Amino acid sequence: KSNLASWNRYIKEKSDAALARNSLFGLATIAFLAVFREGAETALFYVGIAPSIATFDLVAGVALGAVALAVIGTAMLLFGVRIPIRAFFLGTSVLVFYLALKFVGAGIHALQVAGIIPATPRAYLPDIGIIGAFPTVETTVVQAFLLAAAVAWLLARSARRRFDTV
Repeated sequence: KSNLASWNRYIKEKSDAALARNSLFGLATIAFLAVFREGAETALFYVGIAPSIATFDLVAGVALGAVALAVIGTAMLLFGVRIPIRAFFLGTSVLVFYLALKFVGAGIHALQVAGIIPATPRAYLPDIGIIGAFPTVETTVVQAFLLAAAVAWLLARSARRRFDTV
């Protein structure tokens, strides 16, 4: 189920079937599979970047994430707090985009420092380490393309929503 649309369809079909049968076990199994898949993807992501993170920063980040997860889980169980799913996914999407932007810039810069790809520095280009922007044409062009693709996607999505409501 590597295709996201087919995975979502699969989860919806199975959860609908479990609900129709009043099967708590089936629903729990589907929920486990959905969460496990996301967790596995996240674990693979962190395994890839862990060697480049300082040990203290890695441990502190995992600990902070575990505490935040415990607080959110406790609030949901004790107080019936519901996470606004749209806002949650918007926030995580922005975070993933930020990471992609930074990783692309830092990755290209690392290849330039290693001499694998050329570097064409320009004084007028930004040097903003927090977003992985380096003053070379190569990093700027790729990051600009990534930004343009995100803006195009947002515009297409907005236009599609307006079209659907007409």
